[in-house]
Parts: sequence; structure tokens; C-alpha cells
Amino acid sequence: MNDKTNFNSSLLIANCSLAKIPPLVSRLMPTAQLKHILQYFGMYTETIDRLYSIVKEMPRLCDTITVNNPTVYLHYFTGTADYFICEYDRDDTMFGKARFKMFPLSETGYQKFSLSSLKSNQFLELDFGWGVSPVSS
Repeated sequence: MNDKTNFNSSLLIANCSLAKIPPLVSRLMPTAQLKHILQYFGMYTETIDRLYSIVKEMPRLCDTITVNNPTVYLHYFTGTADYFICEYDRDDTMFGKARFKMFPLSETGYQKFSLSSLKSNQFLELDFGWGVSPVSS
């Protein structure tokens, strides 16, 4: 990472703190979405509060291992894939399913996801309108 990247990351974190975006929520957001929210913060206060409530209640890794139809708490998407997140360790590891749009009937099954790896895709977005629901729906 160069100095400019460090500065931008530090500035983004400082702005999140000033805007009262909880780290538990800001950590989940792709950079482009986070910048947008900071620019138009007043429009997203309810969204941030809702996401905070959802993430606080999310199971940690392996908490739903015996559940037949686990709940999807977060949904990420790109133009080519959907990621349905059921568990989160509050750091970088998530657990859920992925579906690739070019193969609509295929799912990867349950697997671990690295949040930092997902967020490295510049087209990734967190679905702010996602309603918590069972994975089967």
C-alpha cells in the first residue's frame, strides 16, 4: 500500500467516526458505497441503524451448523454473482452461499468468504434493501 492509499483509508475511517457510522457497519460496506453514504449521510441514517441491528443479531461462525434452513442476514451482489451471508465472525470471515448469474441454477453450497476478498471486487455492493429471510426463500 502506498502513502496515498493509507491516507485515503485513514480519512475514510475518520469520516465514518465523525458521521457516527458504527465500525461494525462501516467494515461491511464496499468502499464506493461507504463514500456515497458519507456524502449523503442524512439519507442513510435509517439504513445504518437497520444494518447495525441486523449485524448485532447475526450468528457467529458455526452457530447455525445444525440448522437445516439457516437465515440469510446480508446479501452482496455484483453483475455476475450473489453472496448470501448467514454467519459473520465480526472481523473478516463470513459463511454463506454464492450463486453465479451466468449459471442461474448453480449454487456453491455453503462456504467461507473473506470479507476483504469480497470487497476487493470494485463492483461489489451490499444490498441495503435486503430483508432477513431463510436461505430457502
